[in-house]
Amino acid sequence: MLCKIRIPTWFLIQLRKMSMEEINYQLHSLGKSLDVILQNIFGQKYYSDLKYFAVSHPFILTGVISVSLFSAIPFLFFLGFTIITLFIALLCFLCIEGSIIAVGGLVFVGIVSFITIVVGAIISAFAVAFWILQSIKIAFNKASKIESNGLSEKSSPASSIEEIAD
Repeated sequence: MLCKIRIPTWFLIQLRKMSMEEINYQLHSLGKSLDVILQNIFGQKYYSDLKYFAVSHPFILTGVISVSLFSAIPFLFFLGFTIITLFIALLCFLCIEGSIIAVGGLVFVGIVSFITIVVGAIISAFAVAFWILQSIKIAFNKASKIESNGLSEKSSPASSIEEIAD
């Protein structure tokens, strides 16, 4: 006979809360370690410049990172495939099949690299376009605030009522 165990709801809520706190802690730790890694890679001066740029222009930074990742990953595959193919060709004493495999692999990796670079460029273009539209929106908002402040100073209701009363 199976025993039914009923878990109290407060315990489940506490578990969920604890797991969310743990996830938050892990994300915070990951962010701190990424900050340290970036500081070690770029140095303190360039790290602060990069952080300022990332805060000011997040979509451009996203585009640059996406293009670099979409370009670097196929390049690493290309290097790995080339080295492995050359090793296999060396084992086969540079026979004709090894060279055909090498050429076919290079063509395949080249096509994949081209496609990923195009996709990365499209993502980057969308990010830059979104950032430009956001900058235009901010400029229009600032201009409308300045214009509304100028109009309110010129024609405030209190001054016009005083003029009418006089």
